Amino acid sequence: MSKRGEVMMDGGFRDIFHQFFSRFQMKDSEMEKMSMDQSIGVGTFHQMTTYSGIKIILTDYSLHKGYEVHFSSKGSMVELSFCLRGRRGVEVTGLSYEVTPGNCYLQFMQDFDVSFTFDHRAPVYWLAIAVPVQVFNYMMSNEKSGSNIDFDSIIGNGPFRLFQQSIDSRMKYLINQILQYSPNSPMYHLYIESKVLELLSVYFQSFLLDDRISIEQSKLSKRDVEKVRKAKEILLNSMEAPPSIIELSRLVQLNDYKLKIGFKELYGTTAYKLLRHHRLEKAVELLQSGKMNVSQVAVYVGYGNLSYFSEVFKKTYGINPSELLRDDLLIAKMT
Repeated sequence: MSKRGEVMMDGGFRDIFHQFFSRFQMKDSEMEKMSMDQSIGVGTFHQMTTYSGIKIILTDYSLHKGYEVHFSSKGSMVELSFCLRGRRGVEVTGLSYEVTPGNCYLQFMQDFDVSFTFDHRAPVYWLAIAVPVQVFNYMMSNEKSGSNIDFDSIIGNGPFRLFQQSIDSRMKYLINQILQYSPNSPMYHLYIESKVLELLSVYFQSFLLDDRISIEQSKLSKRDVEKVRKAKEILLNSMEAPPSIIELSRLVQLNDYKLKIGFKELYGTTAYKLLRHHRLEKAVELLQSGKMNVSQVAVYVGYGNLSYFSEVFKKTYGINPSELLRDDLLIAKMT
């Protein structure tokens, strides 16, 4: 396994992980499974590397006491990480932030100094996906779209750039699929890589492509954009009985043509596809809470037809909503 991905991984990329793991007194940073030194804590680091060089790391450990890690690296990479449990403070070349459960972080880094302060009061459960710069630039290149997004255009001359947001219900389910899949399956590497690519695709879109519309290039004025955002707010607050597009346009005082154009420009989809996404996300949240049955959830999120709700839910998540009521692994792992 340690031989996979050598084509696209440079020495600087490897150095980042070698330095991090060595601070936990783990000598062989290329092993698939590494145990934490018992003088520091109890737990493991699991890692796999795809053929293209993407590194996937799952950490699961408890510390005996607060612990700090410091190192510098000339390497560069893109990392998408998910904090499922535990907290830590991070300072990267002067920028400080806190990593907290239920949030994801997209980080671009090059030639940097970093300090981690780990809180021992809660076990750490964390999924990280590290992408070499060369691989990231290949992923984001598309001559047909005219896209000019690459590592340098995002990070500029600085050593670090951070994006963050909460992990929504759909992504929690996708992460849970990664955590649950049997490592003994002959399809393990292919399955995990496919799910990781899906996560990268969703978050690159969210962090790097959504909301990049320039007002100057848009068909909408700044005031129009504010009205479209207000329309989205109204729509999501009226999930059970949403207004029609004509009613919505009247409420925000923007004609329906501009409203339709606005949703496509700002959110990349139609108003009612956006509503469906948020309805299903809310449905997952309610089902996981265990406070409602499937019928009640369907009505709450605006589906009067239970069969249709179940059909749309399964098409989106791959399982029936009733199955989610019985699935307590996700809640146990992500709280």
